[in-house]
Amino acid sequence: MGRAKTQLMNIFQVIFNGFLIYIKNLIPLSKVMMFPVFGQVIGVFLILYPSYWLTKNSYTIFPSGINSGNILLFLLVLIIAITPGFFIFIKAFWEYMIATVSLNSMIAAINKQGSLKNTEIKIQNQAVKLRSKDYISLIMILSLVWLVALILPAIILFTGINSATVIGFVALELAAIFIAAIISIYLSLTFQVFAFENISVINVLKKSWSLVEGNFWRAFLLGIILSIITGAIVPAIFQTLIEMTDLISYIIHPVKAYTAALFGNFTQLGPQPYFTICSNPANPTACITDISRTVVLTIAGTIVTAFILPLGSACYTLLYFDVVNRKSPKK
Repeated sequence: MGRAKTQLMNIFQVIFNGFLIYIKNLIPLSKVMMFPVFGQVIGVFLILYPSYWLTKNSYTIFPSGINSGNILLFLLVLIIAITPGFFIFIKAFWEYMIATVSLNSMIAAINKQGSLKNTEIKIQNQAVKLRSKDYISLIMILSLVWLVALILPAIILFTGINSATVIGFVALELAAIFIAAIISIYLSLTFQVFAFENISVINVLKKSWSLVEGNFWRAFLLGIILSIITGAIVPAIFQTLIEMTDLISYIIHPVKAYTAALFGNFTQLGPQPYFTICSNPANPTACITDISRTVVLTIAGTIVTAFILPLGSACYTLLYFDVVNRKSPKK
């Protein structure tokens, strides 16, 4: 990186420069995310739709209905039908996880040479894949932090170490989540360290922790701001545009069919208190439409959030280099 691009920045300059990098390179960065995001959506569709179709047409395939005599055959047909979607989803999800690391190197290349070449995309993705074993270990360790935070309070409660009360469980769970959140902030530069430094998994975690020490509040503020922008503001804007343009009336149809199959029996029972999402719980058709609309908007918001991963990568990559520069011995 050139001298002009390694000058120290405050957290708002980090975010502003991250936005500039993302906006100026929106097309190539979006290209990186195309299959990882839409591949997961297609995979889920190819899992759910065959399941829905087979259930809907079970009496056509099995005139006597699903019974003990043909249940294994039905399950075999179902597994065969959803297998392509399952593999597409797994492949896309893995590519998304690869992008979580490789995007940092791509951002560094953009910051150094001003653009992102197609060859650079392949090179950076391949570099992460060559360290797949270490990367999987790293993901498992990071996931373990939150897994322990979520299940340990329940284990403690059930073993009788803590008083078996709802208040005690909630207090213990909140404390565990708080501790996990603090740890996550100290490990927030983990993917950047993994991308730029060829060191062991344990040393990656240690390096992230040491870098964030003294920069905790900067990392915390960056995480909060990015979460609000990418998790709330941008998806909300996109969802509003979908409703304003009436695009939702076209893309809601396949979701309504599946929703009707899942919730139709419940709505036919009459008003249900747990259908707070429905504007008119007494009307099954209206209720299914409301649920489908919410599902569509939620999916759209999730896709947008996943698609703007490069923005977060840009900001955290800039923060990583800024912190490294601050902690490097002065010449």
